[in-house]
Amino acid sequence: MGKRTERIRTYIRFDKKIVSAVRRLAKKGGRFYTRSIVREAEINEKTFYNHYKSYDDFFEKKGEEVRKAVREADTDTPVNAPLNVYFENVLDRLYEVRGVLDIFIILNNTKLVDPILKAIRFRVYRTWREKDDASYRIFTALSIDEFLKWRNEAYSKEKIAEHAKNIAWFADHAKDIKNHRV
Repeated sequence: MGKRTERIRTYIRFDKKIVSAVRRLAKKGGRFYTRSIVREAEINEKTFYNHYKSYDDFFEKKGEEVRKAVREADTDTPVNAPLNVYFENVLDRLYEVRGVLDIFIILNNTKLVDPILKAIRFRVYRTWREKDDASYRIFTALSIDEFLKWRNEAYSKEKIAEHAKNIAWFADHAKDIKNHRV
């Protein structure tokens, strides 16, 4: 095994330790800083700073991983694909970054959630062929509830298709729900 491969493996192990530590700290509640993260992860503070400039840089890079996952799902799904296919791709990509995603959910970080919802809103409006903010708010509330159900199932890979189908149904019927037809 080459030095480059070993460095990549070391980075992945390090990154998993950091993400796990931040998740544990976030679940405990309260504020935490770089020092508490490295203490929880049982790594050297210098090692943390070799990979991230700061506490905020860690969150920015991890947030970008999640946003990238949603962008990739968007670009990999044909524009004319049914919404359940699109949402299945989105959930499949989010499954890959679920540890990081969970941190942002626990911390209620809207900086991350807003770009995800914006990408999804664009796709839904394209399907609806019109902008309807009231229906979209209904769709968003129902979708977030469905997403949290998936999270409560420990991000079950087997349940992705089922949840994607439900979210697509919400998109297809949000206007009817708004008009009390369902």
